[in-house]
Amino acid sequence: SAKPMCLRDLGDVPSLTLNDVPLPPNVDPGAFIAQFDDIERFPYVDAHLFYVLLEILKNGMRTSVVRAKEQGTPIPVLRVKLSRGQEDGGVTIKINDSGQGMHRR
Repeated sequence: SAKPMCLRDLGDVPSLTLNDVPLPPNVDPGAFIAQFDDIERFPYVDAHLFYVLLEILKNGMRTSVVRAKEQGTPIPVLRVKLSRGQEDGGVTIKINDSGQGMHRR
């Protein structure tokens, strides 16, 4: 859902990897994530998680495309890492978008 929005608004979209595995075109991300059996099952409120991840992915895609166009460079890959904590079993979601980051005051 973030990819079509980015394509519609900016005319281009970065490729996406999940745990260093490229997301194939036209594949549902949910089905893609299902191959990571030990990570996909954890307690969460789906609407909240969906909304937060959608906004973060949209922002990461937008900044990656805009920055690449400004610099005249290829659009960097948007990398998503999912991992489960060894002690508490919690899940960490890390997104690397290669954007310019947040400005500090």
